[in-house]
Amino acid sequence: MRITSGTVVAEGGTFRGDVLIEDGRITALGESLSSPGPTIDATDCWVLPGAVDPHVHVAVGDDPNMEPVVEGLPEASAAAVMGGTTTICTYVRGFADRSLAQVISDEIARGEDAARTDFAFNALFHPGQDLEGDVRAAARLGVMTFKAMMAYHVRGLMLDDAELLRLMRAVADVDGLVLVHPENGVATAYLEEVERRGGEVAPESYLRSSPGVLEAEGMYRATMLSRLVEARLLFVHLSARESAELVAWLLAGPDAARIAVETQPHYLALTDDVVRRRDAVGKIGPPLKEEDDVAAVWEALLAGRISHVSSDHSPRTLAMKLGGPDIFHAPYGGISGTEVLRPLLWGLGFETGRIGVEQLVRLTATNAARRYGLYPHKGAIRVGGDGDVVVIPRDAELREIRPDVLHGRSDYTLYEGLSSRGFPRDVVRAGRHVVADGVYVDHAPGRYLGRVEQDGGSGA
Repeated sequence: MRITSGTVVAEGGTFRGDVLIEDGRITALGESLSSPGPTIDATDCWVLPGAVDPHVHVAVGDDPNMEPVVEGLPEASAAAVMGGTTTICTYVRGFADRSLAQVISDEIARGEDAARTDFAFNALFHPGQDLEGDVRAAARLGVMTFKAMMAYHVRGLMLDDAELLRLMRAVADVDGLVLVHPENGVATAYLEEVERRGGEVAPESYLRSSPGVLEAEGMYRATMLSRLVEARLLFVHLSARESAELVAWLLAGPDAARIAVETQPHYLALTDDVVRRRDAVGKIGPPLKEEDDVAAVWEALLAGRISHVSSDHSPRTLAMKLGGPDIFHAPYGGISGTEVLRPLLWGLGFETGRIGVEQLVRLTATNAARRYGLYPHKGAIRVGGDGDVVVIPRDAELREIRPDVLHGRSDYTLYEGLSSRGFPRDVVRAGRHVVADGVYVDHAPGRYLGRVEQDGGSGA
């Protein structure tokens, strides 16, 4: 496979030339390369590495991961690849009748049979779990990223400080990474109770119950606890001005080498006005916030304090979101984001001149691959790396994001009305031409990416 005459955004810099892929790996970069295999003409096109989306929620077998979603790994990965994402990390957790190790083994088999991207797993932990034993068992199966909920006390998912510290120690012992949802779950539960006592529940009730200061408090508390066991942390969705200010302080201090931050496009593009207009449909966690919060997240991203951007893909239907009596009873999430992860950042950042194409690649591929232990095979166009490449014409048409043009199972999108020229014309995964002229042409299954150690990499 040869991709020729494109503007190649490679690890060592951007150049005009060719990418040669043999046996699924990139074997050469340069000009006028020859290959007996098929050729993709990338004249007047950008050539980028496949995006890496490390934050995807799917149904695990017949069980929802936390709350019901309408896609499993096969469906979510099929949507992802249409937007140029060639690697995803989904969440798994144990159940009463199946251990975490058994769930991981079952999902490996399921994915290797039907996933359309390469895939890895993040293990989600809950109170009462055998933290130490499950961390060791997951690590033996190649899972090295472990999520702790400091939020969601009322849903029974919040780890208290003692459990959080135990998890941090266990993960540090296997050289893994702790993924942290840092809202203060006890405080949000109290504020929800106050709102309910106040009378009629409205969208503003939910927004008031989860203020940004509680995200910042969780970040600070988790960071201080992590010092005790030298655990590495990744805060998985920066959403608030207060936490953005705290991150600047933390990254200037002694914990800088051990902490990192990711965010999602919705915290760069949407405000709490969506919640006021759409009620439960706009409920996500952490909540969308005000315009100055969006500006603060952008400032942190442009300053290099945010490592990468993920999707928090968690597809639901309008019926699922609107089935309860009020917004507090509605499920969280509903973001159908993995297909539009890079196209959104392309439109919001690259097309507007806020970020350059090389920074775009770092934010949607390289840095996530490093943080989640997938580099050097994923996240960059480099000799020896996997042959995951997307081609985007410089004169691509402007495409509006609507549920009827996306490829997932959700019947709505919070991003409706936003547009981008960043959807790929061609997608190559492991040297196979899987999307050609915007059409899915190769249904070869992806590979499970078991990880042994983490590479912290650069958050810039």
